[in-house]
Amino acid sequence: MELVMEHLERSGELVRESLSSCPSSGCGSCTANTGCSGAANPQGRGPVLLQLRKRR
Repeated sequence: MELVMEHLERSGELVRESLSSCPSSGCGSCTANTGCSGAANPQGRGPVLLQLRKRR
């Protein structure tokens, strides 16, 4: 799945936008810590909006 997501991003068909920022105190104090992928991927913390675009 990650390869597909990366391909769509490179081709401009998918854009990831941050919906919020993580708390400065870390994931332990965050209300979304059980459903967030931020703990596993510190560079891409927090929920994101995935926007698909039409091919040109």
